[in-house]
Amino acid sequence: MNAYHNNPVSFEALNLTNTQDKNPFGKELKCPSCFKAIKIATYPLAQSCVCAGCGTFYAIENHQPDKKGNNKNNLFDPLLALGTKGVLKDVAYEVIGYTQKQEQTAYKSKWREYVLFNPAYGFAFLSEYDGHWIFLKETISCPVVVNDNIKEFEYGKKTFNLFNSYTYKVDEAKGEFPYNIFDNKSTLVKEYISPPEIWIREKDNREGITWFYGQHISIKEITTAFTISSSIPWRVGTGAVQPTGYMGIQKSITTALLAFLLLLIIHLLFMFSRQEKVILDRTYNTVDSADKTTIVTEKFDLTRWRSHLTFDISAP
Repeated sequence: MNAYHNNPVSFEALNLTNTQDKNPFGKELKCPSCFKAIKIATYPLAQSCVCAGCGTFYAIENHQPDKKGNNKNNLFDPLLALGTKGVLKDVAYEVIGYTQKQEQTAYKSKWREYVLFNPAYGFAFLSEYDGHWIFLKETISCPVVVNDNIKEFEYGKKTFNLFNSYTYKVDEAKGEFPYNIFDNKSTLVKEYISPPEIWIREKDNREGITWFYGQHISIKEITTAFTISSSIPWRVGTGAVQPTGYMGIQKSITTALLAFLLLLIIHLLFMFSRQEKVILDRTYNTVDSADKTTIVTEKFDLTRWRSHLTFDISAP
């Protein structure tokens, strides 16, 4: 048995020269359902696609489309249209795929993913949930988690905490994908976060374990890079890797204790600076035969901008 150690390097580090200007990828297949042409720009890298004519899902097996399902809703208008080009993270990408996924949990949360492609740098992904965005790339330089029950791990001198665990299904899709997104019933996804960073671990019975590294990305970066084809989704709540967002249990407890100490100090300062004194003490006598009596006290001053007053009034 042979064993190999993989060392990831950047594209620039390869110092390649005389590279092809023309994209070497691409293939055209015929849809078995509507017989229209399916143009796959990233073939043979693409492993699944959607017919633009009838919306049928296909996995590409043995160089031929194998039907996996259909778009059920097809109601969502992608923010980034297929074919949109732009420069993100100093790399020229083209949007080649879009999908909406749903967690197979009690929450049934839905999120959207865009597949980006560059012939030299490969694939990247933009994930959007409730208006919060994450930029992701698959990487072999990743953590090693030997136990599926691990709640946190150390990587790059940072602690990543388990944020979510789920399986998912595809609600709708368009374009092409570097993996078979329609064969995902057994794919277990675990998200580990240390804002603004995230590691996503996908474990599949057929494909094995795949790691994706991601970072929070602002909508301003996306709108600067790409032409937007629909309305920008409103940002709701706090994102999982929003820089000022999720802090984890330990950081949350620390922050709560510091806030409590601050409130306690403020309370003690007010308590010790408070002065308790009598500002008016008078006795008034009235005629017994009077059926109505009006009494007006002398004027008194309250020197503080806010004071607690106690009135003690008694009569025989």
